Amino acid sequence: MSQCSLNSFLTRRFSSRICWGLFVFVFLACSVWFQIALAQKRGIAARSGGAILEKRVALVIGNAAYDQGRLKNPVNDARDMASLLRKLGFSVILKENLGQVQMKMAIDRFGKKLKNCRVGLFYYSGHGAGVNGENYLIPVGTDIPNQELVEYQAVRASRVLAWMQAAKSGLNIMLLDACRNNPYATGFRSPEAGLSTVKRMPQGTIVAFAAAPGEAAADGRGRNSPFTGALLKYLGQPDLSAKRALEKVQLEVYERTGHRQSPWLQNSPLSGEFYFKPRPAAPVDEPVIKDDPLPEKQPEPLPAKTDDSDLKIANLLARAGELYEARALTTPLGNSAYDFYKKVLLLKPDHRLAQEGLRRIVARYAAWAEERIKAGDFAKAETFITRAEQVIKDDQRLTDLRAKLAKARENTFFGPGGKRFVNSLGMEFVLMPSGVFMMGSPAGESQRDSDEALHKVVLSHSYYMQTTEVTIGQYLIYLNETANINGIDLGSPDCPVVRQVDGLFRMKSGRGRLWGDLNQPMIHVNWLGAMGYADWLSSKEGFKYYLPTEAQWEYACRAGSRTPFSTGRNIASTQANYDAQRPMPGFAGGKFRKRTLPVKSFGPNTWGLYDMHGNVWEWCLDRYGPYPIGAVTDPAGAAVGDKRVLRGGSWISSAANLRSARRRWEDPSDRFSPNGFRLIRLTNARNL
Repeated sequence: MSQCSLNSFLTRRFSSRICWGLFVFVFLACSVWFQIALAQKRGIAARSGGAILEKRVALVIGNAAYDQGRLKNPVNDARDMASLLRKLGFSVILKENLGQVQMKMAIDRFGKKLKNCRVGLFYYSGHGAGVNGENYLIPVGTDIPNQELVEYQAVRASRVLAWMQAAKSGLNIMLLDACRNNPYATGFRSPEAGLSTVKRMPQGTIVAFAAAPGEAAADGRGRNSPFTGALLKYLGQPDLSAKRALEKVQLEVYERTGHRQSPWLQNSPLSGEFYFKPRPAAPVDEPVIKDDPLPEKQPEPLPAKTDDSDLKIANLLARAGELYEARALTTPLGNSAYDFYKKVLLLKPDHRLAQEGLRRIVARYAAWAEERIKAGDFAKAETFITRAEQVIKDDQRLTDLRAKLAKARENTFFGPGGKRFVNSLGMEFVLMPSGVFMMGSPAGESQRDSDEALHKVVLSHSYYMQTTEVTIGQYLIYLNETANINGIDLGSPDCPVVRQVDGLFRMKSGRGRLWGDLNQPMIHVNWLGAMGYADWLSSKEGFKYYLPTEAQWEYACRAGSRTPFSTGRNIASTQANYDAQRPMPGFAGGKFRKRTLPVKSFGPNTWGLYDMHGNVWEWCLDRYGPYPIGAVTDPAGAAVGDKRVLRGGSWISSAANLRSARRRWEDPSDRFSPNGFRLIRLTNARNL
């Protein structure tokens, strides 16, 4: 072979080896790259504890050192949360007691880090405010005298979401323990407790609030708030998805706070599940290589295909069982045994176990109601029966229980003062004893207004309160004896009475939109007409009748309760006549009847008074004005002013307007359809 041919041969052979080597190198590099990319893509959903984990970054802020409304736990909450997140593989930015500029800088720094990570988490503990549907995180060192300044001195929570949107991370988590009361609420026109729902959020985002929209969260008596304490308990549990962990947090807080606080969860569509702490994968055995081939294995018959819906139903039933055992039967809304059994029935309407589950819920409520009736706790028994009726409507056990409850009330109740009487017109009155109570609403009450300042009131004299509102039939007696029409407008289509040719008054014929029964409450009457009626009845009976003062009205309405309603934290459409399509935040809606109902259509409160919530607004004696500062005895309203107070809400009111502390005012000459009244009679002849 010539030298030239040899060189050519060697060159070709060497080049071939180089190409083959490059091919092998590229193949191996691509394989490694593919495995890394696949592992990263599966990072959010993976349960394994493999070497390759998604990059996680978190910003944790705790604000406590406020000049107004100082808090105890947010710094503890933030430090403990940061410690847990570091153990769970997060790169954590921890900040404490930040002013507005510092908060914005910290959020922007966090936002830039999000661009290179798979999971971003934002945690905030401190004061927050919901204003006009926007959530604001309140920095320390601020003074916000009115809501017009909140956007200039606070930080929008949406600033964090905007960074998450721009980063396009695989998963975004926002944990807001910021539903504590707005310390500047008294300067706002329409102060809202807690925060509002998030209207827009990036793809792949979970937002968890410490309390339901419009509700306030507790700061806690221990080292941590109830919400953060539950987060610390569940986020680090192995093999628990983020959504499942937060559901457990929701239930834990709801139970620990005695059903006063229910965390709220929102999420946009998620691609897979995220596990804060995946369960370690089992070790994989090395493959064994043998020289001799194994005998050919006969194919095994394929297992029967499992329907995905069967697996989903099994999971839903398991969750429903857990919640049933935890006594979360119908509340909190969206995370109760009832909710999960209903989900099963949506998939399979005739599912036997789900139907049996609903019957078990009704049976448990029925047993609880029986216990409360025996104990004389009629309000609680009413609540249990009402909740059971939401599960199964026409259940004979519940019908029997309602009859038993009504009989127990009739046989055992004579008012807190032990006395009642019926006057010559058939109007029934119950004695309200003298006493002390807290008037107004606490700062944490959902949907409260700024004119409801909580203060101590002493009522030094007992009085008789009418058990119902004055009815159309009772008002007609007054009209036919006095012909005094100053309190009503006969020309209005909403006025339920008419004057006949002979000069006598009667109820308008036919079933009108708002009336149809003489036992329905008199409506469309102004304050002057109500006072005229009281004066006429005083002369007729020989005892002094009045409109109740605001304090007397609220004392009787509460009937010893301290909750938003005498029925508890919520009131159902089976307990009062109102627009139940506008329920309290976090509670299910109900029926809107669009008209008044006859008095006594629902059970009384524990002091024997009917319709203190709903049906019609009720005039009070007082002029409207701010409450006095500090404790007062026998308050009679503002000394000056041209407006008069109404209480109780009506058939067209939202649930929030039925709260025991809710105040409304009108000019005394105004006649509006929802307005009526009830009377009191003093136990002595003294004038107010």
